[in-house]
Amino acid sequence: MNRFRFALVFLFLFGGMACSLSKEISSGIPEDPKVGQNSAQTGNPLPKKFSRMFTGTLAERTVKLQLTGDETKLSGFYVVTDDNRPTMTGPADGFSLDGDISDSGQVRLIETDNTDNQTGKIYGTLSQKATPAGNTLVLKGTWTKMDGSGSAVAECVEEKYALGAGASLIYDLFKDDNEAQGYAFAARFPFVKGTDAAWAKSFNDLSKKQALINLEQFKKEANAFWTEIEKKGGKRQLSGDPDDPNRVFMAVEAEVRCFSEQCISVQYTTHVAFGQTQQGTGTHVLNIDRASGKELKLADVFAPNAKYVEKISQICLQTAQTGSVKPEEIMGHLEPKPELYANWNLMPKGLVFTFRIGGKLQGLTAEIFIPYREVKDLLNPAGPLGGKV
Repeated sequence: MNRFRFALVFLFLFGGMACSLSKEISSGIPEDPKVGQNSAQTGNPLPKKFSRMFTGTLAERTVKLQLTGDETKLSGFYVVTDDNRPTMTGPADGFSLDGDISDSGQVRLIETDNTDNQTGKIYGTLSQKATPAGNTLVLKGTWTKMDGSGSAVAECVEEKYALGAGASLIYDLFKDDNEAQGYAFAARFPFVKGTDAAWAKSFNDLSKKQALINLEQFKKEANAFWTEIEKKGGKRQLSGDPDDPNRVFMAVEAEVRCFSEQCISVQYTTHVAFGQTQQGTGTHVLNIDRASGKELKLADVFAPNAKYVEKISQICLQTAQTGSVKPEEIMGHLEPKPELYANWNLMPKGLVFTFRIGGKLQGLTAEIFIPYREVKDLLNPAGPLGGKV
C-alpha cells in the first residue's frame, strides 16, 4: 500500500496552525457551474471542525485521503494505494490538498505534489449521512488537471467502524495549553464507547497511554527550552502564531489502520517544535489482539522459530530498490535486525512498516507494505492471523 504522511497534517490540533491556502485558492477559484447545481448539502449538518480519514477513488485511482476542516478552510493529503504487491512510499509520493468549503458543503481543493507544483483540482460536495456506524462524511465530485482537462470522478467515504449493540469507535481529544509554562499539547486518539467488553477497556487504556506517552518528557524539554530563553531576558508565553520563533508545542494524531474481529491496529504520529529551529516528527504504534485485549508484538504474528525478520528484510530491500527512497537513505539500511522493524501495523491485506529517513531527508518517514501472501508460510496458525489469511 502506498502511503506518505506529511508532518503538517497534524497541526490542525492547534488554532492558528492551519496551512496557508495554495496559490490558486489564495487568488480565488472560479466557480464551477457543474458543482453549483449539486452543491446543496443534504442529510445531517456538517461539523464546523473535523479531521477524518477517507478511502475511495480519485481519477480512477484507489486512494486513502485525510481531510481537515476548520470553519471554511480545508486541508489534508492523499496517497494512491495498491494492496496487490509490496510497495514503498517516501517523500516523492503523495499529494497535499488545500482549499475551502461553503456553508452548503461545496468543496474546492487544489492538489499539490511534493515539489510544490499544482497538479490538479477537485470540485465537489461534502455531505454527512447517517449509517449503522454513525454519521459518516462523504466527498463526491470531479477531479481535473489544473487546465481543466482529464476530468474524472472523485468519491471518498469516511472510514467508520460498526461494532453493533450500540458500541462504536470514536476519537477523543486531549489538550493541555499551559500559558504559565509556555507550551501547547494536543493528542487525538481512538477509543471504544458503548460496551463493557474487557478488550474494549484494555484498548481504551492502552490507546490513551500511547497518545500521552511522550507528554511528561515534552514538559521537561519545554521547561529546559524556556529556561534558556529566560537567561537571555525573554519570558515564557503561549503563542498561536506559527511564525513565532519561540513557539513550543506537541501534536499527536492517531490513525486506525485496521479494525477487524481479530485485531485493532493504530499508528500515532507526533510533531513537536521548540521554536523554529528544533522540530521533529516521529511515529509509534499500537496493535491489539481483540480476543485477549493484549498488545501484540511482531513475534506474535509469526510461528515460533520462523525466520520472519530475515524474510521481511529481504522483501523490504527488494521493494526499496524501486521506491522513491533507497535503502541507504533509511535508518538502519533495512538490515535483518528486529529493532528496525518495531514500528509496524496490521492492515486488512498485509503488514506495513514505517522507517525513519536520514541524510538530507531527515525527519521524514517512508513505509513499505508487504501483503500477507508474501509471508503466509511463516505466520503463526495460533496467532491473530492464523487461518484468516
